[in-house]
Amino acid sequence: MTNKKIVLMLLIVLLTLGCLYLGFLLYNARQTIIQLKEQQMSVQTNKRVVTFMRMFARDVLNVDHEVDFETRLALENTVRSIGDPDILKQWNAFVNSETESQAQEEVKKLLGILVEKVE
Repeated sequence: MTNKKIVLMLLIVLLTLGCLYLGFLLYNARQTIIQLKEQQMSVQTNKRVVTFMRMFARDVLNVDHEVDFETRLALENTVRSIGDPDILKQWNAFVNSETESQAQEEVKKLLGILVEKVE
């Protein structure tokens, strides 16, 4: 083999290894971006859950009168903005309670789910 062929083969091997290394780095960067996006979504969900919990405590648990329509609507919109089907299902169970004791049981379950969802 001539020197040109050896140099060309070495160059091809080095370029191939370089491409593989860059591909590896790109893959790792992409995985990091995915993880950061997931963390950001989790933080946003946590904020929505905490906002709803504050509203619920302030506007439902800490009042001695019936909750008015505007407050119920604000709570409904806030719970829907969380985007969690488990929370929404339990919210609906609470809202559709037929007795006070049933409502108390459903609110306990709702608060339990909310607390579990905050990471």
